[in-house]
Amino acid sequence: MIGSTRNKTFFLDCIPPKTTHQAGARIFKTKHGTPFIGQSSKAKGVANQIQTLLLPHRPKVPFQGPLQLELIWQYPWRKSEKKSVILAGSAPCSTRPDCDNLAKLFCDQMGKAGFFKDDGQIYSLKISKIYSNTTGIKCSLTEVNQNINGNLPLILW
Repeated sequence: MIGSTRNKTFFLDCIPPKTTHQAGARIFKTKHGTPFIGQSSKAKGVANQIQTLLLPHRPKVPFQGPLQLELIWQYPWRKSEKKSVILAGSAPCSTRPDCDNLAKLFCDQMGKAGFFKDDGQIYSLKISKIYSNTTGIKCSLTEVNQNINGNLPLILW
């Protein structure tokens, strides 16, 4: 038997960034020439922006168990978009950045903001990118009860 114990759904009213965790990784060199991997200042700024937007929504107590996370990144319409598509309200966004890189950045910042202890708790992740009349990031986080044996149900495809 599976059931949710806690759920947190919120919307971050912003123009979603296109800079990702992966895009921000750069190889730098110390003044002695030793290479190291770091984050570009632009990527750090985006991470700080997301964390600032997340802080008002963080739970009083971090989520503890297995988590389901659903993210919808709602980008503004392109100037070249047809009026008929805009009137539909939303359309898939199949351009960069990649969904998996967006999720990495967002999950890292959720952890730092205190939503959960470790993003390894997320066992189910759904992420979508769309063009929409309303721009921002919609987030739904659900903590799931385990069954009597302490295991999650087996999902067969």
